[in-house]
Amino acid sequence: MLQCIASDEKLLKALYKVKGDVPANLVMRLNDGTGAHIRTHAYKYDKLIRCAHQLETRCAHQLETS
Repeated sequence: MLQCIASDEKLLKALYKVKGDVPANLVMRLNDGTGAHIRTHAYKYDKLIRCAHQLETRCAHQLETS
């Protein structure tokens, strides 16, 4: 989800032009859309990150002992 935001060139340019307070409607849209998605799927993402980290650790250990 965050990668989609970061890859949207128009959105990034618009965000960099903001001076002072971020417009309330932008904050609400990010919170209701992206924020809600992350909150809903936080456990799944956390589990995925932990599994990836464990796999990385096992691979590194395997390479060290080979």
